[in-house]
Amino acid sequence: MTFKDILKRMTLGDKLLMIFLTVATGAAFPWLSAQSAKGEWGVIDVDGRFIRKVPLYKENKYTIKGYLYQVLIEVKEEGIEIRDNSCPNPLLHSGRISRTGEFRVCVHNRTVIRIEGKDSRGIDVLSK
Repeated sequence: MTFKDILKRMTLGDKLLMIFLTVATGAAFPWLSAQSAKGEWGVIDVDGRFIRKVPLYKENKYTIKGYLYQVLIEVKEEGIEIRDNSCPNPLLHSGRISRTGEFRVCVHNRTVIRIEGKDSRGIDVLSK
């Protein structure tokens, strides 16, 4: 069944509902982002173990021994990011994070960085 076939079977109400849900979902992202506060600390974990807690207000670079190889963690402009040129899929952890609750994961190297601050709620779920 192709996408055109699906569109032919949908009623006007179905199409309106799909448009409404798409717009509502898109509008929720900026609102949810505005609800979280600026983070104060970057927490680095490797293979499920705590490695280091770094302040976000001080620009610095840290070389961390990951599961397979060393990875560069860079703190700048009150944010933190993984600078890993060896990762086969860097899109998974690209970009700087700065708000409480945000995180980036390098699955290949089992490295996680997350942001903590005054309104941190801790870990929701752990998975192995």
